[in-house]
Amino acid sequence: MILVYLAFLIEFDYKNTKITLNSNNNSFFIGKVVHDLERVGSTNSYALNLLSNQKVSEGTVIATKEQFAGRGQMGSEWKSAIGKNLTLSIILQPKFLLAKEQYFLNMAVALGVHATVQASLPKPVAIKWPNDIYAEHLKIGGILIQNTLSGAFLQNSVIGIGLNVNQSIFPSDLPNPTSLFILGNRTFDLKDLRQLLFKQIEMFYLQLKAGKKALLKAQYLDKLYRYNELAVFKKADGSTFQGNIIDVANDGSLIIANTNTNQAEAYRMKEILFL
Repeated sequence: MILVYLAFLIEFDYKNTKITLNSNNNSFFIGKVVHDLERVGSTNSYALNLLSNQKVSEGTVIATKEQFAGRGQMGSEWKSAIGKNLTLSIILQPKFLLAKEQYFLNMAVALGVHATVQASLPKPVAIKWPNDIYAEHLKIGGILIQNTLSGAFLQNSVIGIGLNVNQSIFPSDLPNPTSLFILGNRTFDLKDLRQLLFKQIEMFYLQLKAGKKALLKAQYLDKLYRYNELAVFKKADGSTFQGNIIDVANDGSLIIANTNTNQAEAYRMKEILFL
């Protein structure tokens, strides 16, 4: 089954992919080369396959109208209406960034997606740790980053982004989805929006490349969902507690001041839930 799937990807790459050299894009490198697909299992998987088979320029984008096997963090499924939303992956090469500091890349990407959504809506937008974009306490976008390493440093990063744009109806099993269309009460041009997305992500990525980690983190915390707000959280063992998010560590751990224990506690992905 795996061999059949890989063969499908390779055939799709050479026969059915529209590759655009976008000289009108106002970013420096992100989105200058775009692989526009009609349909693919996962843009992240496609990008990783591309990297393993040929030399790829930094900023190359894989975009699709239909992603039928999209994935979020920890294997969760990403569902998206065909041709209504932004479903894409960006290939970056952050060879300057230590693997132990890779969450700074998450910060840069999240800030870029946040800025794109905030520029499109009059309502407050926030970054929900570790990988979601929220508007009106509802999920409007998600991010999945897959990295390859070279020694102690990152080599290639595939940035998967799903952004709900013009979708108005969602499956009932999704807990709290929304879209730009629902909140903005209008239809958005997908090509214009993705150009803005490329520009915004590139801006924050170049901040990271320039070594401005402290600035990135300050901007990230300023946009972080429920930062410094008293809230109720649920641990993986089912117990709940009140606390305040006070920081995000360099390794990506969420730091919460537990009001029950009067201690700061660190939580990794899937170890804590927001209630």
